[in-house]
Amino acid sequence: MPQTVFPENQAQLDALSELALLFSSHGIEFWLRGGWALDFLLGRETRPHRDVDVVVWREHRQSLRPLLEDLDYVFRDRGFRAQMDFTRQDVKLSVILLERQPNGDLTPQHCPELVWLPDALGAAKTLHGLLCRTVTPERLIHEKLHYEGTNPLRSKDVQSLLLLEKLVRG
Repeated sequence: MPQTVFPENQAQLDALSELALLFSSHGIEFWLRGGWALDFLLGRETRPHRDVDVVVWREHRQSLRPLLEDLDYVFRDRGFRAQMDFTRQDVKLSVILLERQPNGDLTPQHCPELVWLPDALGAAKTLHGLLCRTVTPERLIHEKLHYEGTNPLRSKDVQSLLLLEKLVRG
């Protein structure tokens, strides 16, 4: 049975396919986070998405921007040095730059207080024939509970948490 594609997501799926090829051809490992990570973990789309969130190693910071600009992405400087943001037409792309600390912890560049556990980067999963690595469900749960700011959880966050907790429990 074919998987459902939300029409609003098609441009992002196309971008993910293109990014997977680009990053692979330049030896850049990446992991999905956010809503797309959840969808890949489940093997189905759960809802329309507003952006694509990925994680790459900090060592790729210098090469990332020109590679993406060659694909017509426009860099958006938001003043947050741990993350690079880009847009291209209907696609918003946020890239967290991770580095491994001597003790094995992972932290976003310039944010040593935001510790990721060493096993936060998960395995590859498939959605619509596209293979992408994701952060772990535990990592996604942690982000939803700790980094969504002081605002109450949105209904999509509550739904995501329920799905993630089912994944973790098996």
